[in-house]
Amino acid sequence: MFLDVYRFNFEWDILEWFNSIDSKFLDYFFYVIAQIGGSIGILILMTIVYWCINKEKGIKVAFISIVSINLNGVLKGLILALRPFQYPGKSYLDRFAGTSLDASATGTSFPSGHSQNSGTLYSSIIRYFKKNWVIICSILMLIIVPISRLYLGVHFPGDVIVGVGIGIITTIIFGTLIDKFYHKKVLLFIITTLCFIPFLFFKNMGKDFYKGMGILIGCLLGLILEEKYVNFEVAKNKKINILRYLVGICVMLFVYLGIHVINHLNFIEQYHWLLMTSNLVTHTFLAIIAIVVVPYLFKKIPFLKDR
Repeated sequence: MFLDVYRFNFEWDILEWFNSIDSKFLDYFFYVIAQIGGSIGILILMTIVYWCINKEKGIKVAFISIVSINLNGVLKGLILALRPFQYPGKSYLDRFAGTSLDASATGTSFPSGHSQNSGTLYSSIIRYFKKNWVIICSILMLIIVPISRLYLGVHFPGDVIVGVGIGIITTIIFGTLIDKFYHKKVLLFIITTLCFIPFLFFKNMGKDFYKGMGILIGCLLGLILEEKYVNFEVAKNKKINILRYLVGICVMLFVYLGIHVINHLNFIEQYHWLLMTSNLVTHTFLAIIAIVVVPYLFKKIPFLKDR
């Protein structure tokens, strides 16, 4: 049951204007931007920071981003707003409808997940890496990702504006928390997990929320296991870090594709509870691979050891 969230006339006007643009280049450009602003882009950026730049800052960025992912899932599940193309007579607004391309429009509309998660990710990058080129690139992504959602016709302007705003506020609040209590980060992850667990039993939570919860639980378990059994450090040698990242991201993409296949098996998709459970479990596994298994490989494979 979707709620009839009020939409301003100017929001429709903006969407109609974007829809009137006929450009294959922009179609593919904003499609790529949408993918970068989605789960794959977040995975790539967070692992670069955690594996190759600064382990502590990587954990902080991950914590803030994961809180945002779950918060967005909760808000979407509670508000249940229609997407623009779901309104009567507006199906044409979905630019990739009926094509092989996927605009990554999952769940409900408000607030925009891509915009909120980008708002959190890139504002947290700015928070911890205060280099001019990093700030400029992050601000550009904060602008371009929300625009891509409007161009593709999958969100209203209000969805993306509020999404970015919530994302930045999440960075301010939870960035302050993780900075202050980093020495008790496991406890902080436990408390955060306990706060979100009740929503697992809410009827309207979408699969993105279960994915986020899986990543949150996986990070909690991963931090405990990594600290006890691995305790890796970022390599001082830049070439080693590049090699580590190439190996690590290949492992992660292989696991990610495996998870995608599992979660799209017919017998799993037939049952809502089984699909949600599968997304929860597989993404828990994905996070543990990123935090524990890949760093373990860094310490055990000879050509990945720091010199």
